[in-house]
Order: sequence, then C-alpha cells, then structure tokens
Amino acid sequence: MTKKNNFMQEVTTALTPRGGKKGAQEDENAIPPSPLCQHIKEQNWDEVRKDLSDDNRDSAVEMAGIWYEGDLPLHLACRNQVPDDVVATLINVYPQAVEERSKKDNRLPLVICVKSKGSYNAVGRLIRAWPEALDQKIDDKSLVDTSTLRSDFSQWGISGPIKKMLQRGTDDWKVVIEWEEEQRQYGQRVGSLEDKLKADEGRIELAEKKDRALLKLIRDLETKHDNKVKELEAKHDESIAKIEALTKALDEFQTAQNSKNVELKNDIEMGAAREVVSRQAFRGYTDDLLNMYERSAKASEDLQKQVASIKINQTLQQNWASYGHVRAECQGLGGLTETGCVHQDQPNSSAEPGLVMDMYERSAKAS
Repeated sequence: MTKKNNFMQEVTTALTPRGGKKGAQEDENAIPPSPLCQHIKEQNWDEVRKDLSDDNRDSAVEMAGIWYEGDLPLHLACRNQVPDDVVATLINVYPQAVEERSKKDNRLPLVICVKSKGSYNAVGRLIRAWPEALDQKIDDKSLVDTSTLRSDFSQWGISGPIKKMLQRGTDDWKVVIEWEEEQRQYGQRVGSLEDKLKADEGRIELAEKKDRALLKLIRDLETKHDNKVKELEAKHDESIAKIEALTKALDEFQTAQNSKNVELKNDIEMGAAREVVSRQAFRGYTDDLLNMYERSAKASEDLQKQVASIKINQTLQQNWASYGHVRAECQGLGGLTETGCVHQDQPNSSAEPGLVMDMYERSAKAS
C-alpha cells in the first residue's frame, strides 16, 4: 500500500502542467507505470487480481483510471490476452473505460481485444458492457475510413463464435443484456434463496442434531430414571424385609420380655413373701436371742455373784490365819467381844459394830 501511495504522488507531480500542449504530452509520457499497469505489461495476472481485489478497492479504482503510454489499464490488458475474469473485474472497477479510445491508435477496448485475438468471453464481456461499440467507427478521427467493427471484422481472421457475436445487432444485444440482467437478478434471487435454504437447512440440521441430542438425553434420563426406580424398589423391598424382620424380632422380644416380666413379678412376689417370712422369722429369732440374752445376763450375774462369793470365801480362808493376830490385837486393846474389840482407854465403850467386816473389806481390797 505504501508503494502505491508513492506512485500516486509521482502521478500527481507528473500531471502538473508545465505549459503548452507539447509539455502536457511529455508529462503524460513521463508518468511511471502504476503497479497495475506494470503487472498487466508483465502479464502477472495473479498480482493484477490482488491489485483489483476488494481489499484494495479505492486504489484499484484510482489506478484503473490512470493513462500510461496512451492506454488505460483496460486497453493495455486487451493487448495482452487478458483472462476472462480480469477483464470483467477491470470493467466493474472502471466501467467508463469501455467507451474510451486509446490515445495510441484511437481504438476502443473492444476493437483492441478482437484484433489481439482475445477470448470469446472477454469479447462478449466488452460487448455487454457497451454494445454500441459494434457500430462505432474503428477510427473516429479518420474522415475517409468509415468502417465499423461489425462491417470490417471479417477481414481479421477471427473465430466463428466471435463472428456470431459481432454480427448480432445492437438492439439484439440490448435484449440479450436485458435478459441476462434479468437472469442475473433471478440467479441472485435464486442464489439468495438457495443461501437462505442452505441456512434454513443448516438450522434444520442443527435443530435435528439438537433434537437427536435432546432425545438421547431424554432416553438417558429415562434409563437413569428406570434404573433409579428399580434401585429404589429394591431398597424399598429390602426395607420392607428389614421392617418385617425387626417387627418379628420385636414381637419375639416382647414375648420373651413378657415372660421374663411374669417370672420377675413372681420372683418379686416370692421375694416379698420370703421377706415377710424372713422378717417374721427374724423377729422370732430376735425374741429368742433377747430371751437368751436376758437368761444369759441373769446367769452371768448369778455366776458373778457365785464367783464373788467364792473369792470372798477364798479371801476369808486366806485371811483366817491372820485372825489370831487380830484377836490378839483386840485383846491388847481391851479384849475381844462377840461384837468387836474394846479399847483400854475407853473401858465403858462397847466394841465398834462391823469391825470385823471392815477388816475383811480392807483385806479384800488389799488382796
């Protein structure tokens, strides 16, 4: 794109008038070829197609209207066996070129194409672009030569199919062009309808795919649902079986528990009865023990008295020997009577009663 912009600057500079007709002609000849013209001269049609592509539409329109060495790019292409698609593109990009005569030989692009043995489709495309070209003078500057392409083409040794196109009248071509335009529009409508049909078919196919996917999903869900129902039914049956087993076990447990409760009640009643009997027996046994205790206590008391009596007797026996000493003592004091000793310093007093017992008790305590 930069290369083409530089070229346009060069063209603008070269087209600047320098004064006089001769100077203008020299300026036109001094214009360097555009990339489009250069590629056409080299018959590099792939590059020409790139130059005329929709991506370079603005520069293509501008380059298609620039003269180079007396020719527009369409004239130059018609001199170089232009491919059918390229001539059609050149006409579409710059349609007024079909009515422009070359400054080199004063000929229209159609005449140049026929003289240069252009293809059937290329010639037909040029005629359809401007059918009046068939009736134009080959050289409109000549006052003597009034021949036209239609009247003079038989001398050029062209092929039969192209001759038939050149022999057809202008009005016929207009009818053909009109019919072809109708067919083109019809074809466009058909193409549009076909595109819509294809789009609809695509949408229908997509919808069918979605339907199939949805149907598969529904079937999968149904299968999963059925499997889940079967699983739940199996679990339900298993739960019912467990419940029945638990119910049976509970019934057996209740029966056994009732039996145990009866046995326990009987045991409790028997225990209570035993307790009553035991209490009665214990009470009787306690009374017996109390009686035995009382008898034992009384016997023990009697025994203690007997022991005490025995001890007293023993003490008396032991102390009897010392009685003589006591008696002598009593005699020394004043004599001994049946009731006790009599002191000499109290000759009128009687013996102290209980003296012997006091002596006994002192002896017993001493022992």
